[in-house]
Amino acid sequence: MKKRNILVAMMTALALCVTAVPASVYAQDATAETTVTQETENTEASNVNGADDPGAGRLAGHIAPEFFGEQSMARTTANYEHADKFKSGYTIQTGVDVSKWNGKIDWGRAKKAGVKFALVRMAYRGYGSAGSMGIDETGVTNLKNALAAGIPVGAYIFSQATTEAEAKAEADLLISQVKGYKITLPLVMDFEYYSDSGKNEGRLYDAKLSKSKATAICNAFCARVASKGYTPMVYANADMLKNKLNASDISKNYMIWLANYTSKTTYTGDYNFWQYSAAGAVDGISGRVDMNFRYIKKDTSDTTASGTLKTPALKASGKNFYTVKLSWSKVNGASGYKIQKYNSSKKAYETIKTISNGSTVSYNHTGLNAATTYKYRVRAYKKANGTTVYSSYTSAVKATTKKAVSGKIKGSNVNFRKGASISKAKIAQLKKGKNVTLTGKSGSWYKVKASINGKSKTGYILDDYVKITSRQAKVNATNVNVRKDPGTSYKKVTTLTKGTEISVIGTKGSWYKISFSVKGKKKTGYMLTSYVSIL
Repeated sequence: MKKRNILVAMMTALALCVTAVPASVYAQDATAETTVTQETENTEASNVNGADDPGAGRLAGHIAPEFFGEQSMARTTANYEHADKFKSGYTIQTGVDVSKWNGKIDWGRAKKAGVKFALVRMAYRGYGSAGSMGIDETGVTNLKNALAAGIPVGAYIFSQATTEAEAKAEADLLISQVKGYKITLPLVMDFEYYSDSGKNEGRLYDAKLSKSKATAICNAFCARVASKGYTPMVYANADMLKNKLNASDISKNYMIWLANYTSKTTYTGDYNFWQYSAAGAVDGISGRVDMNFRYIKKDTSDTTASGTLKTPALKASGKNFYTVKLSWSKVNGASGYKIQKYNSSKKAYETIKTISNGSTVSYNHTGLNAATTYKYRVRAYKKANGTTVYSSYTSAVKATTKKAVSGKIKGSNVNFRKGASISKAKIAQLKKGKNVTLTGKSGSWYKVKASINGKSKTGYILDDYVKITSRQAKVNATNVNVRKDPGTSYKKVTTLTKGTEISVIGTKGSWYKISFSVKGKKKTGYMLTSYVSIL
């Protein structure tokens, strides 16, 4: 997908001409997770020189024949023929996908030229046998500048994953790179072979994966992305979709981005985006650029009359120091549910998750701050005959996350960063055994308070390198004795009633060492483990 100055004789420059249409939001307020690799001085995203960047083949004009369709490419977007299923009931937008190979981009000019969306490469896995991952050094700049120009964005990683574990690691790396940005389009796995002189090669090609194995790899990436609140999508050419993947096993749950360079694709499977050319011409982007259509199904969205479905009953409670658990009653006939959280700074509700299964009646909202109250509402929706109808929203329900917990650093020289990403600046390196306070979580990163040179600092540390030394809990029985030491023969400190919140700060045999408050004063003691429920 990453090309530039591609010398393919059949390609001609394309001009953008499409009317403005409202963007459809795919994911909002999504929480992210960073790479699964060690976050000390090493990181799996170590391919900093890009020696085996699979996008380099495209730069040299090496595009495999299977990307091209039977019909020659049209001269303008008006001359492309869309599949019959998209000719009515859909809004069609035109956009681009870019990487470092496109050089510096003037996104303001691109928007004026008609670009309605952008999919930005953020990372890649090398095509060599080592399969080291690397960061696209222009990714963050392109995200920032496209968003500043008012262009909706998504992001992708050029994959060379040959195992499900590698696919998950790619998803984690991609998510870590987009954390903190308004991602309203999918996060994509670019599943294609590296091509040199028009011939496929590289680790993905050499793996000779079966269709079922390749499909499982793509689904593993998608499931990982979806679990973090983003919308996943798989990019592949028509030949890959038809002959190397069980495409229907992907498209039944996730989105497909078809690559087929032709004026009329003959691919009959499901797809949501169509990359129709690798030789577009767009003002503000030097050289040639990938061109895409995006198909947005028209529906009545939030303007649909409410009240045609029963309003669910919503409950919310703090699950731990970074999670609120939401649950609601099932609505007969519902296709799914829309969950919104109140944004106090904007004084408005924002959609945080759309559940696409009418039988799913719970959701854990993670990535929150400790001891903080949040407000939610939910409504049901039903899709039928190309339209969507909604129930009324529930009344607002509040929930407060649990208190911050204590922890210790369990790695040597662990990076303490300003944000939940390996791309964020280091505040300091923390030594093994250092005490910290955990005040929230974002994906695989704990939000942490630590004392640095006598001053309290807040930052982020990968959860693999923090051991929680206190856990939130509740007393689960009536009038339970707290003892000075672990044993019934020791002096009673006090008696706690059922439901009292406590912190577990240690274990000795069948006793928990706990901390708790009595009339505003913090005390410690021991309680039998059978009378304590860890939250």
